[in-house]
Amino acid sequence: MIDIFISYSRRNKAFADRIAQELRARGADVFIDYQRLKAGNFVAQLGQEVKKRGVFLLIVSPHSLRSRWVQAEVNFAFMDADKIIIPLLLEDPAPDDYAHVFPIASMEMVDARRWGQDGDISEAIKKLERLLGLKPPAQPVTIAPPPVSSPEEDDLNDNGEDDTPVYSAEYIRELYLAALDLEDTDPLRSLQLYEQLLEIDPEHDNGETRELVEEMRWRVVIPDRIELAREYLQQGQWKQALAQLEVVLSLQPDHEEAKTLKALAEDNLPCAKTYADAAIALEKKQWNAFKKLMMRVRQKCPEYGDPQQLSLPIITPELASHVAEWYVLKGHTYPVRGVAFSPDGRTLASASEDKTVRLWDAQTRQPLATLTGHNDWVGGVAFSPDGRTLASASDDETVRLWDVQT
Repeated sequence: MIDIFISYSRRNKAFADRIAQELRARGADVFIDYQRLKAGNFVAQLGQEVKKRGVFLLIVSPHSLRSRWVQAEVNFAFMDADKIIIPLLLEDPAPDDYAHVFPIASMEMVDARRWGQDGDISEAIKKLERLLGLKPPAQPVTIAPPPVSSPEEDDLNDNGEDDTPVYSAEYIRELYLAALDLEDTDPLRSLQLYEQLLEIDPEHDNGETRELVEEMRWRVVIPDRIELAREYLQQGQWKQALAQLEVVLSLQPDHEEAKTLKALAEDNLPCAKTYADAAIALEKKQWNAFKKLMMRVRQKCPEYGDPQQLSLPIITPELASHVAEWYVLKGHTYPVRGVAFSPDGRTLASASEDKTVRLWDAQTRQPLATLTGHNDWVGGVAFSPDGRTLASASDDETVRLWDVQT
């Protein structure tokens, strides 16, 4: 049987109860009822409950990420390197909400945001079934009404929004040792634990822990967030990329790559929905709608998926093959036998029977240069991987190399 701990904010309790019911109907043992806790050190008891369970399910919302109780539970979960941690996105938090649980921001989340729209969580439940190896129940789940709680029970259920947890010296020591142990093998988790430690004890180890955290932020967080932002950009997930880059710029405002990538994301974000609609039109073979939508993308965001910045173009060859002609480049006096784009996508080379090779600015569609030297038809052209050299092949039985940088 799968044992699951659900971490949530009191504000999201109705949703948490629904998730618990769905998971229990599929055979999982779920801890969610804080009424089970005894009076005393609730933090320690929660730590034991998190430790006993193999799966930690975090309901992500602005309220939950700001809750000190939830932050403590996340810390307990990260102390166990073997624990399965699954974020369940209920509401979009602001980038600053991830300050004390920032590893969560880089994890893949199960999207349950439809709960706030129409109450439908069927897709989220299917995703959880796949992740946890659960089977759908034989009978539909009977949704029980939310429990009626006394004021005392509410105090235990609020995850810390109304009460400040009391941390024992033993808990602080355990947190410190876990962060120290993970420092080399999992620096991101280690940094997250150190951050929480400083929230509890700002002058831990006579201030040396704070100095260590400042150094780790530069060494660990910035490279990780830049790499994650680039992955999001490659996938066309502009909002997610911006969230990562905001973190980098908050730590290092003059970080040049972060500023460049942020500008790229901000430029392309307005076209994301139009491009997604075009992809759907393509899938449905609604060619006229597809062509119009793609033209809007090109007109509004001419560098959408700029190949100079991204290793994967967002506008794929499959999509481009169905688009009506965008531009006509004129200049050759005989048929064109071959074309090639430079690796950065900014220059187009064309080979013609007029014995010339022409270079074009792919963005402005203006001619850059005419290369002469062949004595017969030019049948093909190709750029070197670094884009500095162009090779042309001709019926005059020669191959010529051109320095296109000059």
